[in-house]
Amino acid sequence: MDFKLEQVKKVVEQMIPLHKFLGVEVLEIEKGYVKLRIPFREEVLGNFVHRHWHGGMLSAMLDSAGGMVAGTCFPELFDRISTIDIRVDYLRPAKDKAIIAEGKALRVGYRTVVTSMQIRQEGSEEVLTEGRGVFNVRQKK
Repeated sequence: MDFKLEQVKKVVEQMIPLHKFLGVEVLEIEKGYVKLRIPFREEVLGNFVHRHWHGGMLSAMLDSAGGMVAGTCFPELFDRISTIDIRVDYLRPAKDKAIIAEGKALRVGYRTVVTSMQIRQEGSEEVLTEGRGVFNVRQKK
């Protein structure tokens, strides 16, 4: 893994407070692609009767995966990545176990990256939540 990707991995796992709280783990990272594992915690429940993840938490993890993808698409370290737009489709509920979030770049422009993201339950290929995001990347000068 090159230095930049290692730095992106470190930021995602150790420096973003929400990710640190949730225990987000980077499973795979390369230019234009990431795969994250987010363990289940009681604090992520939205439906406590059926024990399903909160939809807002799933949306946040799609946003994180898309932003991370954007960060891998440029040769230099970035100054700031911000979400311009995100669309989320909730297809099925996420049960009370770990989820896998994947993101890939669809188009990389001079300052923006369009991404596609999906969430699956760990150990399953069935897509639970999917999204598309547009991210602004401000590169260091």
